[in-house]
Amino acid sequence: ANKTKLTKQDTWKKHLLLVTHAKALQNVFGDKLYTNFNDFKKEVDDEVKAQKLTLSASDKKAILSAVRWSSADADKVVIAGFTNLGNFAIPGQPYGIIEGARILRDEATGLPIVGGSGQYQADPDQGILGDPNPDFNMSFINSLSYKGLSLRAQFDWQQGGDIWGSTASTLTARGIAGETDFDRFIPVIVNGLKENADGTLVPNDIQITSNNAYWANTGVFYDENRIFDATTVRLREVSLSYSIPKSLLSKTPFGSASLTVSGQNMWYKAVNFPESINFDPEVLSLGVGNGRGFDYATGPTSKRYGASLSLTF
Repeated sequence: ANKTKLTKQDTWKKHLLLVTHAKALQNVFGDKLYTNFNDFKKEVDDEVKAQKLTLSASDKKAILSAVRWSSADADKVVIAGFTNLGNFAIPGQPYGIIEGARILRDEATGLPIVGGSGQYQADPDQGILGDPNPDFNMSFINSLSYKGLSLRAQFDWQQGGDIWGSTASTLTARGIAGETDFDRFIPVIVNGLKENADGTLVPNDIQITSNNAYWANTGVFYDENRIFDATTVRLREVSLSYSIPKSLLSKTPFGSASLTVSGQNMWYKAVNFPESINFDPEVLSLGVGNGRGFDYATGPTSKRYGASLSLTF
């Protein structure tokens, strides 16, 4: 299939067009130096539009990936995701810090600012939302043996590490999560401060519907509200083995025989996610690379079962 593709004229036309467009951009930018990759990417986007270059997303990514990027003075660099939501390298911050849209807050108290509609207001500047790196990971491995039976189990404990969770936040915002099973005719007053006509801030007392409270204020409007602590306890693997006594094998050609049944990812508990959702923080939506801490409604993890028979002669 690859050989057929390489011999097609369209394949080489596409590559030639990519090189032509790359040279056109090179003529504009030359050897200019940038201290912020995001600024450089924006100028490239503007130039692509100005020259009306026909670049697909993958073509543009190939051109940007060919640029050598290194600077000790960089403000921040996108590691994975997008410029408005993703993992960033920022001086003085943990590697891969998550940055995105935030709620506008009072600088003195840190409380959210509520608008006239009773909903949180958006901060005009994106900012740091969480650290996807766990505080620590720990494993407990135990084995018990009795006569021919052997039981082995491995428990894993991840403490901390933030995750931007689309699955949990969306199910909660849409009223599907079990935690939203309450009388939805009861009005809600969200925690925060409202602004008076004279500019002063006072405790919010604006009543809104449950739908508005969960959909806008706790769900999908702000990236900040999608951040969860990914602390998890997990039964990573359990196995049970039985070795047949040698006395039963004396009249057989076998020197030893054992049967093992095992299971992986048998149980987990993400203690800071809504219990009804049973979400597994080990899911990953950014593929292979340095991205971490993002769930774009990713498929769930699975349990795995296995069995093996070992024979020696």
